[in-house]
Amino acid sequence: MSNKTEFLMRILLAEQEQNHAKMKALIAKHGEAFDRVIMAMPADALTSASIDYLGPNIYASGNKHDLAGCVRALRVNGFKSDSAPPGKHDSSWTAFFHNEEGAKVYFNFSSKVCRRVKVGTKMVEQDLYETVCDEQTFPAAEQQIA
Repeated sequence: MSNKTEFLMRILLAEQEQNHAKMKALIAKHGEAFDRVIMAMPADALTSASIDYLGPNIYASGNKHDLAGCVRALRVNGFKSDSAPPGKHDSSWTAFFHNEEGAKVYFNFSSKVCRRVKVGTKMVEQDLYETVCDEQTFPAAEQQIA
């Protein structure tokens, strides 16, 4: 291994150790709150959950009732979000939630009930082109000069 590669490996390992220490401290401080949130989530809606040194990442999917249940699980356990609520026709929604103790949760929800709906018709004037592969005839050189 080159000196540069070895140096980069040492930096990456040091960062990884720092992040691991932050995760352990985070879990020690807020682990019970995170557990309560995960346990209160609708079981069918929860797709995955992970944790990094910033906090838990919760991924869920389902219908509007599942979304309401997930948000309720966060709010009942003291978490709030400053994010705008999802729009009526949004197929996904992402928000950061936090509580008074400083715990943060990243939440991502994807709808399972999206469908394509015709909402109207519009006329668009557009040039049409075709690819033509035949011999082109060019004017004789004398005609171009005259």
